[in-house]
Formats: sequence, structure tokens, C-alpha cells
Amino acid sequence: GHIRDAYKDLQLFRPSLWNMQKLLRDMAYTGKWLQCLEFLANEIKGQTTIRDYIIGEHSIKLLLAAYLNILDVFIVHTEKEADKGFADIYLEPFWEKDEEVRYGYLIELKYIPRREKLTQYLLSQKQQEAKEQLQSYLQDEKIQKKFAAKKQGNLVALYQIWHGWELIDTGEGK
Repeated sequence: GHIRDAYKDLQLFRPSLWNMQKLLRDMAYTGKWLQCLEFLANEIKGQTTIRDYIIGEHSIKLLLAAYLNILDVFIVHTEKEADKGFADIYLEPFWEKDEEVRYGYLIELKYIPRREKLTQYLLSQKQQEAKEQLQSYLQDEKIQKKFAAKKQGNLVALYQIWHGWELIDTGEGK
């Protein structure tokens, strides 16, 4: 009981981590990604300070990678070289550990500093950039070969657009 109370006082095992594991399983096994990414956005917003955004996109990428590593259904790569570019986050299915994983993800992040005014034009521009980059990354031979070998594997391309600490848009980069 003392150990459990100490963990609770230090908030080492917050209920959100248990929720996160369920959401990651949903991503890996059923392809339900939206709820997980929205949950992560709320966690990031709630656990960061304005100072964390001095380095902008990099802070978000590191926090996402840390959360996405909580459960070992994915091998999490940041800045994965793909088709002469670098995918911000590549969630490679950890098939060597669990053959039942059905989904992998390429995630492209776009960051707009808070000091920049968010306009529909700027948002559209960032969406287009992200989708173009994702289309390129999807053509990467090494990634394609890995998924072709696993006939039940699906690779999903996603983007997120952040305005400071707020997730403004997330979607598929088909």
C-alpha cells in the first residue's frame, strides 16, 4: 500500500498511461488512430510550458515519440530516411515480437509558431506540404518491401499541424 501511495503521489502511473496503452493497441491492431493522436495532443498540451516550444516541432516530435514508445507494438523511428527525405515519425510494426499487428504509420508534423497568425491559407499550405511529403515517403523501397512481405500489413500516412501547443489539424495524407 505504501508503494502504491508513493507512486500515486509522484504520478508515475497515471490513469492516462493505461488509456494510452489501449489506444496504441487500437492503432496497431484495428487502425483506429484518430482517438490516440487526439489523446496525445491533449497530453502534450497539458504537460508542457510555453518555454518548451522555443524549439517548436522538435519538442512535439520528442514528446510524441516518448508516448508512442509506451507499448512495444511499434518500433518508433524519428527522422526516418525515406525516399530522399526524412519522415518525422515512422511507427514500424514490431512484427518480430507480435505478428498480429496490422498497421504501421508514417506521421508528418508541421509546426506554426504562436507568433505567426493562423490563417486558412497558411493551414492549407501546411496541409499540402505534409501530403506531398507523405506521398514521397510512401514510395520508399525499404518501407514498401517490409509491408509487401507482410501481406496483412497496412501502412497509413498521417499528418498533424500544430500551432504552438495546440493541434490544429490531423488527417490522412493519401
